[in-house]
Amino acid sequence: MKFLHIGILLFLTPPQTLSYKDMLFQIEALQVAGDSFYDDGLFPSQRQWITSGSGVEDNTIFFTTSIVFLLQQLTPYMSPEEKEIVFRIRERARSNFEKYASRNGEITFNFWQTVAPDLPFPNGSRLISRKKYRMPDDLESTVLIHLTSGEDSLNQLLVRQKILNYAGRENRQPVKSMPEKYREYEAYETLFANKMAQDYDIVVLCNVLYFVFQHDYELQYHDHQSIELIRQIIANDDHMNIPEVVSPSYMSPVIILYHVSRLLSIDKDGLLKDIKASVTQDLKKLLQKASPLEQVMIGSALIKIDEKVDHQVNTKRLAEDLKSFVFRRYDPSSRYKYLITPNMKWKSEALNRTLYLEYLILNEKLGSTQP
Repeated sequence: MKFLHIGILLFLTPPQTLSYKDMLFQIEALQVAGDSFYDDGLFPSQRQWITSGSGVEDNTIFFTTSIVFLLQQLTPYMSPEEKEIVFRIRERARSNFEKYASRNGEITFNFWQTVAPDLPFPNGSRLISRKKYRMPDDLESTVLIHLTSGEDSLNQLLVRQKILNYAGRENRQPVKSMPEKYREYEAYETLFANKMAQDYDIVVLCNVLYFVFQHDYELQYHDHQSIELIRQIIANDDHMNIPEVVSPSYMSPVIILYHVSRLLSIDKDGLLKDIKASVTQDLKKLLQKASPLEQVMIGSALIKIDEKVDHQVNTKRLAEDLKSFVFRRYDPSSRYKYLITPNMKWKSEALNRTLYLEYLILNEKLGSTQP
């Protein structure tokens, strides 16, 4: 991979001493150019499973869209020069979206590429990198791509209708991976799947509803079901007690509450206002054992729901977390029962750096303390 616009000395500079412009240069430098595995404009991520070490390279679109989404949310607080860097990053990232488009010509998207060679679990073993293990398109990749694609309102409305139609399909079954008290909800599932068992994931629900709230769509039955499922999971403390069940793609109370807070921040009708106090209390409780990057996400989450930030990020340990923090997890045995193995883990330095930049900007512009 070729680095862009930036020298190695900038990467060795303590992150808290850099300007926002330099931090954006750091993120842009991690965007791929001229690599044999990654397409230009993607952000690298590593997937670890079974073997030790740093893992294998994975060209999922998830981290690229997540980074662009976060940077776009921060542009109102940026200088013209900083916005120009975000524009460059976004345009290079967008050039890849069609490589993840539905194989069936739908308006949905996949976690992995759908153009040849479109095998699942890139750089994986022969056991899992087979056509029969291809994943269906998923709701999270779909809404994140459409949130960052810059498409017109008609295309976005077609996505909205596709998601609603799928949620209301006739052959829908209860989600058996959830505790029985949640199985009868008709919330948004994780996948556009015809045969594969479905999950509920509270983080995915938050991202789908963010898409709905962002476009100010009139709420329908499945929106209300999804809102109520989020409310009940928080009220029952299941995001704290069984995060691996209510969020099988993340398995983390901090990451769950980070996304719930993001949704609360655009909930202009107060549909979830009754859980704000619990979310605030839980975020502050989690600070006690949080890693540096978790502290960063907790800080951003509190600021987004207009709560006071009164903690200091451990910047001495932050540099290590920026490289090694795991954002996504997945238990293969939840879908493939014969695989009794450790969880898969994904990390992306570029996303980790973007999360830190988000915290610094929000804390300066909207927060109450300096990091």
